[in-house]
Amino acid sequence: MRARQRQTFFGSSVGWSAAILTPISAIYSALPDGEPLTGGWWPAKTWEGVLVAVMPQASAILDPVCALEPTTTVLFIGFTGALSTYSVGDVMEPSTALLDGRVYATGRRSTSPYPDARVVTVRCLNESMQRRDELADEADVVDMEAAWVCAATDGERSPARVVLIVSDELRGRTFIDVKLDDLGAAITRLGTEIAEQITEGTRSRP
Repeated sequence: MRARQRQTFFGSSVGWSAAILTPISAIYSALPDGEPLTGGWWPAKTWEGVLVAVMPQASAILDPVCALEPTTTVLFIGFTGALSTYSVGDVMEPSTALLDGRVYATGRRSTSPYPDARVVTVRCLNESMQRRDELADEADVVDMEAAWVCAATDGERSPARVVLIVSDELRGRTFIDVKLDDLGAAITRLGTEIAEQITEGTRSRP
């Protein structure tokens, strides 16, 4: 069933050792070109033996994550809204993700080049605006996917690694005000850094 789902979602039934998933097409484009996959629901490519794909936002990301084999290492890269002191363009790698009162551990590495943060996941952008005071008591940043991804990888596979770019500030420049161009430099830098980390990891495998 997973292989059939991968064929539908990504255009290939291959079982990859690792996958980079993002709902942001600009992040997808900032990662190396690789070999395009065609015929699937969402844009996808392979690079260094890794699946790179654009996913739907919010809880719908559960479907493609669940289509991956339990042995697949997952890296999720997305946008997040700052609930406290972070600024647009900052990059972080949370060690925990919260959803409906549950706390999920991520696969954050002790050697991560990005600062830790606590992320809480909501169901839509407007929920983050309406609940920002409540959410700020729980976490540093808010997004729509991180905890769903971690929930899908909880138990039967290694915890997903989560890397987030601050795209807006819920008490300053909200998602209504920030333009994608404002994030161009941060996205490009992150794409290069992630590619270097993946390449280094590939070289270090026995």
